[in-house]
Amino acid sequence: MGFRLIHTSDWHLGHTLRDMSREEEQGAFLDWLLACVGSEQADALVVTGDLFDTSNPSAQSQRQLYGFLAELRRRHPQLSVVLIGGNHDSGARLDAPEPLLSAQQIHMIGCLPWRADRTLDLDRLLIPLRDRRGEVAAWIAAVPFLRDVDLPQVDTGADDPVIGRTRVLYGQILDALQARRSPGQALILTGHAYVRGGAGLRLSPDSERRIQRGYAFSLPAAIFPPEFDYVALGHMHCPQEAGRPELVYSGAPYPLGMDEDYAHRVVV
Repeated sequence: MGFRLIHTSDWHLGHTLRDMSREEEQGAFLDWLLACVGSEQADALVVTGDLFDTSNPSAQSQRQLYGFLAELRRRHPQLSVVLIGGNHDSGARLDAPEPLLSAQQIHMIGCLPWRADRTLDLDRLLIPLRDRRGEVAAWIAAVPFLRDVDLPQVDTGADDPVIGRTRVLYGQILDALQARRSPGQALILTGHAYVRGGAGLRLSPDSERRIQRGYAFSLPAAIFPPEFDYVALGHMHCPQEAGRPELVYSGAPYPLGMDEDYAHRVVV
């Protein structure tokens, strides 16, 4: 029996296009996704950021997201569900309902979870994904959009300190995952960033906000350890690979700008 994961990103709930509400379209997509989880016999749903279009989403946008999650859990009580924050989201706002969502086994990580002693809360960050038999088939590191404050405060000696510190963070996460996994279990990583390294990586400048942190607004593909079987990426609205077959942007599920004249999708 295989393990089936649905990867989607960049919903931008609350988005308007030329002052027109997208609520009806977005609701139709969420209804379709509910059905898709069933028809594809998915074991996990992973959403890689920009759940909302702004850091202060409307009450209706929040109702749309949480209504979807409630119906998803009602229809698919065994489904593993992981969502991360993107650069458009307020990480603190996404983390606020964590006690309620975790009781439903829904994992939403808005900010990188640190303990008071400045160690990673690995129990929140590293999540086992179970197949239809209830067995752990994979582990996912639910890494959200990273801000400077999230990165280890270490001197890496790298030309770009942000990239060097990000590399250290991914190394720490990989070590922790490998300590927890059993043979045959896949390793999955999430991220919300612009990853350079792909040939002809396609941007959507009308609707994608350029990520700027420190001296860099992008990460090299080589920063992701090759031990990960799949890296589920968000931020780029055009579906594409980022330099390696396992580095995948699912892309937005519907156009968010007038320049997005390409096919949109979710990834199974």
